[in-house]
Amino acid sequence: AGADVTNNLKNYWVKDLVFDDAYYVHLKEKYSSCVKSQTAEVELPDGTVHSVKAAPLNRCTESLFGGSDLEFSLPKMVYEGIMAANIHCRKDLFCNIILSGGNTKISGLPDLLKEHLDKILNEHHKGLNGKVVAPPERCYSPWIGGSIVGSLSCFMNTLFISKKEYEDVGPKIIHSRCIDPGDSIQC
Repeated sequence: AGADVTNNLKNYWVKDLVFDDAYYVHLKEKYSSCVKSQTAEVELPDGTVHSVKAAPLNRCTESLFGGSDLEFSLPKMVYEGIMAANIHCRKDLFCNIILSGGNTKISGLPDLLKEHLDKILNEHHKGLNGKVVAPPERCYSPWIGGSIVGSLSCFMNTLFISKKEYEDVGPKIIHSRCIDPGDSIQC
């Protein structure tokens, strides 16, 4: 079974994801901090290493930074999210942007996010620069955070839904207990 997966991945990477040189040049010019070289080494589950063109590996970065539609870029969403916070907290939030999750491990993402965010900040808030922190264990941060929240007594007493409760009440119990609990939850 492992050989089948390896062969399928090899065929997928080598055949379906090869772009012409013009597209690679476009990516390199636009996102040079993410594209390190024209090829990248990819290790497959069976341990074999294959060399593939880097453009397919970096095309997801283009979508994170808006591509042709800058209204939906990651830096713009971070900026708008922080601007929606209390005015007294904004400076601290801009100086403490912490990346978490597996997608943040994209090569060059923290630096590129900071660069684009600083451009937005310089347009609207002269002299303010953001700080993007990318801890090495960030791909596990959502799981760590979820385990901490799940172990809190307020979660167990107010948000936890047993299988029996779900079967008795149905999906509306999630909305009534978790999404719109009425009173704010105090731990």
